Amino acid sequence: MDCNKCGTPILPGEHVCRFCGAIDDFSERKAVEPPVEVIDFESLEKEFGYNNHEVIDFDNDAEVIDFMLGLDDISLEDPKDEVVNIDENYEYDGGVTIVTDAFDEPATSRIPVEEVKEVIEKENSDNEPVIVDEPVNIDNELKEEIKDEKVEEEKIEKDEDKSSPIAIILLVFFLVLSLVANVYLVVIKKQAPAKEEKPVEASKVLSSAVYSKYRIDIPSNWNVDSSNSDYLLLFDETNKWAASINFLSNVNYKMDKDSAAKLTSSFGGAKYLFTSDYEKTVNGKEFHIFKGKYYSYSVYVIFNKVSDTLLTVADLKFVEEPKEDIIDGLLTSLTTVKLNDMTSILKDNFEFKNVATVVEGVLPKESK
Repeated sequence: MDCNKCGTPILPGEHVCRFCGAIDDFSERKAVEPPVEVIDFESLEKEFGYNNHEVIDFDNDAEVIDFMLGLDDISLEDPKDEVVNIDENYEYDGGVTIVTDAFDEPATSRIPVEEVKEVIEKENSDNEPVIVDEPVNIDNELKEEIKDEKVEEEKIEKDEDKSSPIAIILLVFFLVLSLVANVYLVVIKKQAPAKEEKPVEASKVLSSAVYSKYRIDIPSNWNVDSSNSDYLLLFDETNKWAASINFLSNVNYKMDKDSAAKLTSSFGGAKYLFTSDYEKTVNGKEFHIFKGKYYSYSVYVIFNKVSDTLLTVADLKFVEEPKEDIIDGLLTSLTTVKLNDMTSILKDNFEFKNVATVVEGVLPKESK
C-alpha cells in the first residue's frame, strides 16, 4: 500500500504514515508489468541481407548475432559432446566472415568467442594492422593531479608568505598606536587639574551659642545642635567632622601622669585607642589633648579647666584626615565658655512658660 498524500510505502499492519502522519489514508499498490520487447528479425534481414547467419563486418566494426541460428536443430535431449573443426565451418569472402549452420551440434545461446577471436586476429594479421587503444594509465593521471595540487599549494603558501610580513607590520603598527594613545591619556589625566572640593575653613568671625546655662562662641559657619541633653554638638556643612562638648561641674580636675594613664585605660574600654597625649596653651588657657583612633576615625579628646567648679571635655572626630583649622577653631571656642547669667533679665514676671500644654488643651491631637 502507498500513502495517498505523500506516496510513502506503507508496511503491512501500519495505520499511520511515517512521513506525513496520515491515518488509514492508503491505497493498494498495483504491480506494473514490464513492457514486452519485440525483436523484428525481418527488418534485420532486410537491412543487413542475411538469413540464419552470423555476420561480422571487420571494416564497419559491426557485429550482428542471429539468435535463430540452427533453431530447427534444437533438441530437448542432452547434447552429445562432439569435436568440431572450426576451420572447416568458416568461409572467407573478402573482409566478411560467414558462419554457416552446417554443424551437427545443436545450437546454444553461447557463441564460441575464443575461436572467433583467433580467426579475427589471423585475418587482421594478413590484411592490415589493427590499432588498439592503449589502456589509460590511471597512476600517471593521479600523479599529474597530485603534482598540480602541490603546485597550487606552493603558490598559496608563497602568497601567504608574501602577505605575512605585511600583516605583522600592521599588527606592530596598531600595537604601537595603542600604547601611544594610552600614554597620552595618562599624561593628559595627570596634567588636567583634578576637580577638588573647595575646603571649608573655620571662620574667624565668631557667633554665640547657648546650651543649658553655658554660653560659647563658635565660628559663624559652624552649625549647633543642642537637642541632646548630655552634650552640645558642633559640625559644618561638609559633614566630615563633628565635636561634642560636655560641661562638668564640681569636678576635682588634676591632670598628671597617673591620671593620664588611668584615662587612657578607661577610654580603651570604650573603643578609644589613644596613641599619644600632650598639652597645649591657647589664649592663656591650658588644654590636655589625647590623640588616637576610634574604630577607623581619627579622634581628639580635649580637656579644659574653665574654673575651679567647671570642666569641659570635647570629643572631636574626623571622617577623613584631621584638619588643623578645625582643631584650632575648636580650641579657640573652648576658651570662650562661660556661665550664661540670665538673672538680670528674668525678673519682674519676665518669664516663660510651656505654652504647648495650653495649645494642646484647646487643639486636640489628630487620631491616627
